[in-house]
Amino acid sequence: MAMFDPNLTRAVARISSADNMRHGTGFLFDAPAPRDESKMGTWFVTCKHVYEGIREDGDKALIWFNGNSDHLGVIPMEVCVAGTEGGWLWTLHDQYDVAVLAFYALEENPNISFARLPRKDHSLNRLQAQQIGISEGDGVYILGFPVGWEPSDRRHYPVVRFGVVAQIQGLYDGSHSTFLVDGSAFGGNSGSPVLTKFEVAGIRGLPVVDSTNLIGMVSAYKLNPSLLGEISEQQVLSRLIATENADLITVIPVDHIDETIGMACEKYGIT
Repeated sequence: MAMFDPNLTRAVARISSADNMRHGTGFLFDAPAPRDESKMGTWFVTCKHVYEGIREDGDKALIWFNGNSDHLGVIPMEVCVAGTEGGWLWTLHDQYDVAVLAFYALEENPNISFARLPRKDHSLNRLQAQQIGISEGDGVYILGFPVGWEPSDRRHYPVVRFGVVAQIQGLYDGSHSTFLVDGSAFGGNSGSPVLTKFEVAGIRGLPVVDSTNLIGMVSAYKLNPSLLGEISEQQVLSRLIATENADLITVIPVDHIDETIGMACEKYGIT
């Protein structure tokens, strides 16, 4: 019995440096304009440290999409990561690990197969997650392109992994700006969307999560500090250095993605 809609994987894409030496994950997000919610815009969302790491290697990045038929194979779309050159409007959050790109060019390419994760009705910010009872022990899916994923010239399929919300009450009461998931994430998973797991039953008297919703994005995974030595955690994340994973994942909530899109709309006059 399917508990996860495989069509959601079409919203997830791999982003890499032009030489393909560094990579991370991102996803397409269909978010309403701040001033007019009847207007929807497509955004590519990833982590700020993914964007900055790729930018160290040059002013171009590749976002990899599947073609809309088998004979087209995998199609890399070249985007600029140097300011606003060529109309690429990147915005980085000034406090949190979020980068967004207003992705107008996507609509102009008829050869690309893609989907979007919708902000309206199927994404939860902090207050919405609290209201429907997302809590420690609830299941989540993590979609991305970690080290070890299986590439192909025909199709890029993200890896779908399972995790469990490990700590979220601190986000609800304002003590924390992120929350933790117990699960496996590795280099390349930064920028992976985190989705709630559909449940068919729960404890009597408590709410049941009965839909799949975006609740955040993988920012980092916790490493065993005794094995890091002279290597910093940031170097591991940006260079895909293998080390022991502590199985705790830091997740950026949807709130900070919303804030970054709002900053982009304000900055570029997107209404």
